[in-house]
Amino acid sequence: MNIIDDIPVKLETEAVMQSLKISRNTPYAVKKIEELIDSITPVMRPKAIYVKSNVEHGDPNSVIIDGHVFNSRVLVKNLADHRECYPYIVTAGQELDKIELPKGQSLMLLDLIKNIVVEKAFQYTRAVIAEEHSLTQITGMSPGHLDDWPLTQQRALFNLLGSDVEKIGVKLTDAFLMMPIKTVSGILFTSETGFQSCQICLQPRCMGRKAAYDPVVAKIYGL
Repeated sequence: MNIIDDIPVKLETEAVMQSLKISRNTPYAVKKIEELIDSITPVMRPKAIYVKSNVEHGDPNSVIIDGHVFNSRVLVKNLADHRECYPYIVTAGQELDKIELPKGQSLMLLDLIKNIVVEKAFQYTRAVIAEEHSLTQITGMSPGHLDDWPLTQQRALFNLLGSDVEKIGVKLTDAFLMMPIKTVSGILFTSETGFQSCQICLQPRCMGRKAAYDPVVAKIYGL
């Protein structure tokens, strides 16, 4: 099991504004973002846990990873030619949930910046895994992002990673939600096609969409 206890995430005002689509022509917003970055930078401590896991192939609807069964036709197809994959959990950290906001700061703005923190932490973790194992074209899937792999499968992922998940301060609720809320999980693997779950997702309004829906790809996966 591998744990990254303090992921180096740097927040830069310009990049945060671009990510939030806020114009430089709004001095008030610029000031608030700068103040918030100054407040949370000394406090935040993003963390991750991941492991290199063995893949065994079960029936057409399931795959066995380190002895744990995952039910997803899409995941089965993505791991069809794989012997290893990389389950992970990445969190922005409990520290940001406990922070006391300076007077006049916005909880909504803090929430948006937390999204940036966890995304940067995930990108860092993915890069570490890719470098450690000499992987190229690395991609992944997350429970709940597709109907084919529901959120209930978080339980199997947490069971796979075991009690060490507690070391990064993450817990799974009875409703299969992760706490802290700014936490992401999934399984990374290599893909020559550059697969992304968004390509086979029909959700019309998704702020996190990274690729357009592709009916050709959906057909390949039998969806």
